[in-house]
Amino acid sequence: MKKLVSFYILLLAVSLFCAAMLLGCRVSAEHRSREVLAVMPDDGLAVLAEASGLPAEVWRELLPPAEGYLTQPGGSAGLPLALIENRERTGILPLEAFDPEAYGGPMVKTLYLYQPEYSGRATQTDARAVEDLLFRAVTDRGLRLLILTPLEDAGGRLVTDPAVYREMLEGLGARLEARGYTFGERFSCVDYHTPVSADALRLWAGVLPLLLGCWLLLRLVPVPDQWGRWLCPAALLLYALAAKLLDTRIFPLLQLGTVLVFSGSAAWSVAEYVKRSDKKPLWQTVLVFAAALTGWSLLGGLWISALMSTRACLLGFAVFFGVKVSLLLPMVLGCLLLLRDLRKPLSRAGWKGWLGLAAVCAALLVLTARSGDAPGGISSLETAFRGWLEHRLYVRPRTKELLFAVPCVPVFLWACRRNRAPLQLLCGAGVCLECVSVINTFCHAVAPLRVSAARALLGMGLGLVPGVLAALVLEGLYRLHTR
Repeated sequence: MKKLVSFYILLLAVSLFCAAMLLGCRVSAEHRSREVLAVMPDDGLAVLAEASGLPAEVWRELLPPAEGYLTQPGGSAGLPLALIENRERTGILPLEAFDPEAYGGPMVKTLYLYQPEYSGRATQTDARAVEDLLFRAVTDRGLRLLILTPLEDAGGRLVTDPAVYREMLEGLGARLEARGYTFGERFSCVDYHTPVSADALRLWAGVLPLLLGCWLLLRLVPVPDQWGRWLCPAALLLYALAAKLLDTRIFPLLQLGTVLVFSGSAAWSVAEYVKRSDKKPLWQTVLVFAAALTGWSLLGGLWISALMSTRACLLGFAVFFGVKVSLLLPMVLGCLLLLRDLRKPLSRAGWKGWLGLAAVCAALLVLTARSGDAPGGISSLETAFRGWLEHRLYVRPRTKELLFAVPCVPVFLWACRRNRAPLQLLCGAGVCLECVSVINTFCHAVAPLRVSAARALLGMGLGLVPGVLAALVLEGLYRLHTR
């Protein structure tokens, strides 16, 4: 038995080492990519010159012409290939017979200011909304060449005042330089170099999620001990066979499985906590629980980042497979486990228990509807709130974490102490959502690792404040009621 445990520990150590190597290559490449440039095509400059009545030289001094930066694979020698995001920001515009892993020429990750979706956010006197979009493109998605087009207002009229463009570019440059970027001189080309044996490293890094999945399965499905001892060896054998048969097609499945087992393990732990009797001070429990939840979520996020540390993923050619499934399944698992463990207290709670169940279902529906970049799903008030956060924080935390998931942590712990089953169900689902959301953040491979990590840490730190206040208010009301 000791030899078997030592063997598994060795496997986990090798898996950790391989994941660390993949992450190290990615962090090194992100650290070297710090130069950003904004340009405009000649036809756009000509349109502005004609519409404004100003000489073309005025606009050329403000914005360098883009010609000379755009080429096709096999085009002019030495010219970088601009990899332009599509309109939905879900990938790179398709190029026939192009393999980003095999292409050896210089490449640059590029934003094109589509009209009117992107450029139409300006007004005749202000382009702050466009500036915010450009800033997020650089810091959140790693784009280094910004191809601008003539700005338009909501009515489709051209913005022809050079001062608006100058103020936008100066504001963007100041914000980027505060983050350590160099703006306005040249741009950084793609510098992602993975080891020659990158696929082997990714396969070995997948061993830890595989063993974690076996552990979770044994917790969810009771099996005889003699069967359980053979589960991990059988899973390793099937994993090796699948890697041989599927080749690189196994990696999307491995990425999805990694997200599911990390999020599912957190959901199982949250459901198990309702059975505990914690006598420690609430503030201490909140700190320990929040630290453990954040640490586990970041570990899952870094692991999926290691598995997605390929040039195709980091450039946006390959995206995470199964976003909806990875968001919904762990939430459903957590809610079912909570319902199983709270069925008796919920039955005694009467209509309150059913109200809590309805609230959880509504939260799941909102989560599914709000994932992605579906237009019209964000109110103007929330848009203003997000903009306010972006200008005051290093990176804006995800709204559902800041306003719902993280505040649920202290309230959930309080509800477990006071045996308030409906709140345990509702806030337990919120705690599961926190882990799911953080890991999902790292599934966006184009985002720099430091940005994703900062987003998760800021969300947890700021979100605990309203959660603690809510728990204090609930405790005060509880004591008044009992008196």
